[in-house]
Amino acid sequence: MSIKNKILLFITFILSIFSFALLTIIEVQQEEDMKILQTEYLKNTKNLYEKINKKYENFYSDKILFNSNFFYVKEAIKSRDKQLLYKLSSDTFIRLQKENPNLVIMNFHLPDNTLLLKMNQPHETYMYKNRSLLEKVHKSKEAAAGFYKDEDYLAYRIMQPIFYSEEYIGVLELGINIDYVLKDMKHYSNIEGVMFIENKLTYKTIENIEILDNIFEFSDIIKTRSSVYLSYFFSIKNSENISVANIHFFKNITKEANKFKKDEQIISTLLAGMVFLTLLVVSFGLKRSLKNLQESYDDFSEHKDMVDDNIIIVETSSDGTIVGVSNRFCEISGYKEKELISKPFEMIMDSEISEQTNKSIKESLQKDGEWSGDLKNRTKDGKIYWLSSKIESKIKDKKLICFNHIMHDVTYKKLNEDLLLGDELTNMYNRRYFNDLFPRTAKGIKRNGGCFNLIVLDIDDFKNYNDIYGHDNGDKAIVDISNVVIKSFRRPDDFCFRLGGAEFGIIFKTANEDEGYLYTQVLRKNIEMIRIKHEGNVIYKVLTASFGLVSVMSDNIGDEKEIYKLAYEHLYRAKEDGRNKVIRKLV
Repeated sequence: MSIKNKILLFITFILSIFSFALLTIIEVQQEEDMKILQTEYLKNTKNLYEKINKKYENFYSDKILFNSNFFYVKEAIKSRDKQLLYKLSSDTFIRLQKENPNLVIMNFHLPDNTLLLKMNQPHETYMYKNRSLLEKVHKSKEAAAGFYKDEDYLAYRIMQPIFYSEEYIGVLELGINIDYVLKDMKHYSNIEGVMFIENKLTYKTIENIEILDNIFEFSDIIKTRSSVYLSYFFSIKNSENISVANIHFFKNITKEANKFKKDEQIISTLLAGMVFLTLLVVSFGLKRSLKNLQESYDDFSEHKDMVDDNIIIVETSSDGTIVGVSNRFCEISGYKEKELISKPFEMIMDSEISEQTNKSIKESLQKDGEWSGDLKNRTKDGKIYWLSSKIESKIKDKKLICFNHIMHDVTYKKLNEDLLLGDELTNMYNRRYFNDLFPRTAKGIKRNGGCFNLIVLDIDDFKNYNDIYGHDNGDKAIVDISNVVIKSFRRPDDFCFRLGGAEFGIIFKTANEDEGYLYTQVLRKNIEMIRIKHEGNVIYKVLTASFGLVSVMSDNIGDEKEIYKLAYEHLYRAKEDGRNKVIRKLV
């Protein structure tokens, strides 16, 4: 064998080992990336799951407290008058089930474990024993919530102790069918999954037959004919920290898997090309090798151009001045390169970004040499766009040279998040956004001064309206009334919400309490004046609404839950007082 062939064989051997090692490292890294992806999805899903549970617990705790605080309800429990208790509570149970069809349980328990009244089986009497969650409330005389499985079924249960003249007389229990977890996950974030109870597939929101056929393999990765899914799960535990159900969720990662595969193919192709080029260099001499090196350089330049055209990159000096940008960044920002060079990086950021965020970025870069997060920016013509950014310090000889910003566009994702805050029927804000904005607005007015106002209104006799005119006309009436609400409150710091069914909420600021009452009375009259025919409304013959109003000057703003509770109490007083009224409370 000639020396030339020996050299070629040796080089081929070395390059083959190098290629195999590199591909192995890439494959291991891809598996690690997949685990990170799975951990991230699991963390986000758990956070959403916990927020959903907390939302129901807070919301129904208030509902329970409101119902159990009625004097006559307590009288009925005290006297063990099941028939009267059922009559007093049936409207509340029906209304709560309309707000949330997953609500299946409303029970009244006595301290001796007797189930005095089961709303969906009012003629039966039960004696429950060894129910740890109920025993916990009996013992502590404090509210409790959690998952519990009894003779009926597994449900998320919220329990509130009831007192009559400081005497403990029993517990009011609400229960939500456990499949609300899957339904709400799909509703809020389009997360699909299945639930196992006692190792049996009990509930599902995913319809993909290929996944369901492989569901019992419990594999991290499920591959179908056309897609790849990431599988991850966690257990639902009761108040004794015992697992009562397992939930499996599935994320379509076909795009990521194809990218991993494509990256591996590209690298394999590049490695094969490198081996081939190297062998050509040795075989045909220096002249040929120089020619191949030139071709490799041209190929590198082409890839550099590809990066420049497709990846959002900004380079800034140590003082934050822009010193380099990619073509892709110029395209998304609307600026030309010459308009950005030597300008401060802050010029592209939205003016609403807080000083706290800027301070956090600088501190993180000083401490760790990097920062990651989403930044809100504005294009040259003022349009908003979002970039998920990673900023890294470039150090040479222990000296800071510059900062590299590697970013990708997440504007579409942010817009989708905003869509989750809207009510589909009326285009008003929904209860989810109300729960977020309500405490923040109250705190803002408490800090800056003024009068905080909360209106809760409900369309009168709306069930009868649906029964008489049909649900299509009912939806149209809700839209018409929502338009009146929006037109009546159109200032920048007025916020209108559809809280559910025929119930609306309004948060707004005024100079004083009387001004808030005047706005509310004008809205009440505006709704009556649209003259939507309603023969079931015996007095007015048109659709009207009842209002609960709480007006609080900034110095008196306290617990937001108390304000929320007062508004509902006054709404129900307006209903009992003849409807089409405003009942207000000054704090």
